[in-house]
Amino acid sequence: MVMPVIYELQYEDGTSEVIRIPAEIWRKGEKKITKVHASDKKITRIVLDPFLETADIDTENNYFPKEEQFSKFEIFKRSTQRSQKNPMQKDRSAIIKP
Repeated sequence: MVMPVIYELQYEDGTSEVIRIPAEIWRKGEKKITKVHASDKKITRIVLDPFLETADIDTENNYFPKEEQFSKFEIFKRSTQRSQKNPMQKDRSAIIKP
């Protein structure tokens, strides 16, 4: 399957730019491409497929510099760990009074 190449350049001044290269770039059967992007601004981060539009199942390698990624389950698990007590803990604390 041939997919377009979509990437976001994030600059030091806080601005960003999304570049979209159509799937036709692969028409000659190339396995690898090179793209030069000239800019007066300093690039601080590059994100491949920033809007998750392509069929990429491994998004851990979509960031430069590398960034730790968490699954939706890990995010949910962390949010519930930091949340308030569960109903059993609340009930127990209501019974046991200092």
